[in-house]
Amino acid sequence: MTGVGIVGAGISGLTLALRLQQLGVPTTLYSEGDAEDLGRGRLPNTVGRMARAQARERELGSLHFLDPGCLLTAGRLSIKGDPPLEFTARVAEPFHAVDFRVLLPALMDDYTSRGGHLVVDPLQPDAGQVDRWSRGHELMVVATGRRSVRELFPRDPARSPYLAPQRVLAAGLFRGFDPGPAFGFNISPGCGEILSMAMMTRAGVRGGVLVEAIPGGPLEVLARVPVHEFAEALLAPASRADRGRGRRGGRAVRRGVRAGGDPAHVGGGRAGHRVDERLPAPSGGARPRAAQGRLDQAGRGRAGAVAVRRPGPRVGAAVERRGGRARR
Repeated sequence: MTGVGIVGAGISGLTLALRLQQLGVPTTLYSEGDAEDLGRGRLPNTVGRMARAQARERELGSLHFLDPGCLLTAGRLSIKGDPPLEFTARVAEPFHAVDFRVLLPALMDDYTSRGGHLVVDPLQPDAGQVDRWSRGHELMVVATGRRSVRELFPRDPARSPYLAPQRVLAAGLFRGFDPGPAFGFNISPGCGEILSMAMMTRAGVRGGVLVEAIPGGPLEVLARVPVHEFAEALLAPASRADRGRGRRGGRAVRRGVRAGGDPAHVGGGRAGHRVDERLPAPSGGARPRAAQGRLDQAGRGRAGAVAVRRPGPRVGAAVERRGGRARR
């Protein structure tokens, strides 16, 4: 038996693999896909990379896509109610958000280019497969939230009381909607939350919107509509929102999309290719100028990169529904 086996090539598995590699510990990373595969598919999440995450990745020599266009220097909180509460607060250290379909392939490239051992198995590993892999290692770490975790580590009712998801999620990436250098967090009691921030994507910096709908609440429709109808559904409640719910988020997206042009469809890459979309020419202002050339970073070192842009309707979005996850 040799070294450590790591099941899962998400952010936890890759970070662990890179750190152990840095310390000289032999590792084997088990993944359902290689770097090209990680760059495809639906948007997995919309997370911010805070100062501690940036410091960790800097120490690993794997800090990528720290682009001025997606650096967030403040948080804007809006809680609907009577009376409502709204304020903006600056953060001591800027954070940034990166589409994991861009970040994870870069981290996997770092791991393999430094001599890491990658085993690709397209099938989701069950408990039996993890057990068989573990026989070749001194320690086995399961760093995936999928089938093997459910089988190996059953839910503990004392620690996880919920049997069903507490939010139904939908996320979109928009061209023409610029949230600015602030992370937006809108809370509507009884409805859910709407979050917005600038994100580095395969098409450059885009405005990201995440809807966290309470099941059975008025926002759930946004997570249930077909993908191509998400933008229209997101904009449709704007008039109702003006009367009390989600006003700022709905108006901002509506204003940004209609004034700025068609949203970008970046929901999935063309099979067999690394997507390296080029930004349109900047239209003026500091943020568009800063955006120029950032995709030289996003598509770095990948042979066979191609430019792909999917045409879309006047109002649309790169929507990738994310339901079925318990959040509270």
